[in-house]
Amino acid sequence: MVARSAKPVSDRGVHIALHDLIALRHTAQLLNLNFQQKMRNQLIGGHLSNLRGRGVDFDEVRAYQAGDDIRHMDWRVTARTGTPHTKLFHEERDRPVFLVVDYSLNMFFGTRIAFKSVVAAQAAALLAWAAVNNGDRLGGVIFSGKKHIEFRPQARLRGVLPFLKVLSDFDRPEPPHEQALAQVLLRLRHVVKPGSLLFILSDFAKLDEEAARHLSRLAQHTEVIACLIRDPIEIEPPAKGKYAITNGQQAALLDCTATAMRQSYHDYFYRQFEHLNSVLTKRRIALIELRTDRPVHKDLQYALAGHTARRPREKQHAS
Repeated sequence: MVARSAKPVSDRGVHIALHDLIALRHTAQLLNLNFQQKMRNQLIGGHLSNLRGRGVDFDEVRAYQAGDDIRHMDWRVTARTGTPHTKLFHEERDRPVFLVVDYSLNMFFGTRIAFKSVVAAQAAALLAWAAVNNGDRLGGVIFSGKKHIEFRPQARLRGVLPFLKVLSDFDRPEPPHEQALAQVLLRLRHVVKPGSLLFILSDFAKLDEEAARHLSRLAQHTEVIACLIRDPIEIEPPAKGKYAITNGQQAALLDCTATAMRQSYHDYFYRQFEHLNSVLTKRRIALIELRTDRPVHKDLQYALAGHTARRPREKQHAS
């Protein structure tokens, strides 16, 4: 749903161009993806999210030596040769970083500066460049409407440029009957390797019980960071008045003059946030808030530096 404003909305805040995403490469140098041990949750007080670390890859099989871990015995080779053999592993040197970008219909909304979809694209581009700068492999999923596009982790420009191209081509709202967030998370459980770093950029409006279950499974072996993208009007109701709104096909009037209606409006979004807060807290998933009325790179830089932002406001009565 798009709010109509007296001032024309800048096209830059509605659509994102490929050259703008490429230009964020230098700004991304301010972001640090090398977490040391723990990252503070940005909105859930002092909750800490334990990092799982990088995965390990199979290297080779060799004859067993004293001191080798018996749990890594290769029993097939041992049986075939008659001599004990063990498997050797090495730590991954480049960690897979996955970016999940939600381009659902509700993301094409904004009342200040930019649509949520544009903020999602900017944040994804910054994180993508930060991963490349860090020597990590970049993969991801961009989903909208009935389709989604997957990117297998690749290093350097081979990973980031195709991803950015689809980000810029994809930023148009699709018809309803959208793919559920739960479907995307289920798919991620099959493609994201243990030890990966996973960012989910969304407003989480479609976070249901099934999606929460898949998040739980992902968080067991993957470092998951939820990037909640919100517009100021989704936090507090607008000033008292009547507002014409449209979803591009139908028009309606939002009456914000009555105190009861304003309180109901406030409570709806408060409950929505508290639900997300509860789901992530139970699963020890870090939460970063990105706003359409704030510079994206500053929010990310502050969050990834391990600082703790202000806690959510206590429930208030809308005046």
